[in-house]
Amino acid sequence: MGDTKENILDAAERLFAESGVSQTSLRAITQKAKANLGAIHYYFGNKETLINEVIDRRFNDYYQNRGNQLKRLLKKASKPTLEEVLRVYIGTLSHYRRSFPDFVRIMGHIMTGPKDKMREMYQRIAETEADWQMANTILSFFPPERHKAVLKRMVVFSALFLSLSTNMPTLELEADHFGVELTEEQLENYSVSMMAAGLRTANQE
Repeated sequence: MGDTKENILDAAERLFAESGVSQTSLRAITQKAKANLGAIHYYFGNKETLINEVIDRRFNDYYQNRGNQLKRLLKKASKPTLEEVLRVYIGTLSHYRRSFPDFVRIMGHIMTGPKDKMREMYQRIAETEADWQMANTILSFFPPERHKAVLKRMVVFSALFLSLSTNMPTLELEADHFGVELTEEQLENYSVSMMAAGLRTANQE
């Protein structure tokens, strides 16, 4: 039974990525998963729940992975640098973008779709202990009176990196236009450096 549920989730993830969530029918999902409609109703009840589970299984794993990496970093004998903390944040995002391209495309569909759907999805996945653990770790590098200014910058950078992750072809086109090559390692290094420098401007506000 577990295999059937995973097959349905895998099929839904692939089809949602290819055609968009609203354009994908339950019948198409059952055909790709080699299951029947009754299996979808048994495991998920309806399409909305199926969509949520497709999203949740990746984000739950993402947050757990990122949280574990952050805990390991914080257990180091010496205090980590801001750049090391940001590398956990950006590195985990980069890893999931490369490992689950279909899921990233789904997020792109949702981000460019109706605003209420995006808000509903974001509120469900973003209000997690892991998010505040990361935020509070970053804030610990700054005096309390600068925390609001830092949070404003974190919001901007988080939105930029999420948008970039769901629209990598644009970055590739820009690189081709200017005749430069950009490796994954360089992209991650530049992102860490830019975010660290941007957050530190909060001390000048």
